[in-house]
This record gives sequence, structure tokens and C-alpha cells, in this order.
Amino acid sequence: MAPLLDAAKAWYRSEGWGFEVAENKPVLRLSFTGKSGTWPCYAQAVEEDAVFVFYSFCQENIPANRVTAVLEYLNRANMDLAIGNFEFDAEVRAVRFRTSVDLEGVERPGPLIKSISLANVVTTDRYLPGLKAVVGGSKP
Repeated sequence: MAPLLDAAKAWYRSEGWGFEVAENKPVLRLSFTGKSGTWPCYAQAVEEDAVFVFYSFCQENIPANRVTAVLEYLNRANMDLAIGNFEFDAEVRAVRFRTSVDLEGVERPGPLIKSISLANVVTTDRYLPGLKAVVGGSKP
């Protein structure tokens, strides 16, 4: 039984968010379209720790010569965030935004899954234009 993943599925269905269930993983694959574009997302339930994690993956390919500027931009963005953080995978030069919540002892996780998912996509939508600008060589 996967109560966190089931709660996530129920909320996404109720809001009309389409998703696919990953094989052999407690992960849902989604896509979100905001004012700044469309990007892939993952919702992950870490059932044994009662943690729910939501990721937005920025589609920008980060050229090697823009890594330092992107890292500075992400650091400045992270300084202003109360919920979540941007992460940079140096191996593949990719950016993602992560939000998570500990749901241990929470009887109705749906509202918190909603909050953490919406906080993620709204924040990604807000900072994506600046990231694109920095990747393109201009200031946000």
C-alpha cells in the first residue's frame, strides 16, 4: 500500500493534472504549463520516511561557459525562497527545483501535497525567465 502516492494521485486527478506512474518506483511523471513555458515534473513518495517530494525540471541545456553565471543566479534565487530550492546537477548540467514535506502522522496528506506541488510550479514559473536569460548570456 502506498498512501502518500495514492493521495497524490487523487489530488492530481481532482485538479485535472495528467500523470503517468513510473514502473517499479513510487514516482508520478507529470508535465506543467505556466506563463514561462512547459516543463516535466516528478512527484515522489518516500513512504518509509513519510516524505513527499515534488521536482520541476528546467529544460534549459546549460552550456559549460554559462555554468558559473547559472550557479550565481540559482544561489541568489535560493536566498529569497522560503519553500524549496533550486539544484544544479553538475554531471549533466541540469537545473531542477525541489519542494518536499514531511507527512508523518498527517491523516489527510492531500492538502499538503497540493501546497507543495503548487508552491513548486509557481516558483519555477517565476524564476524560469531569469534562468533562460542567464543561459542566453543576458541578465535576468
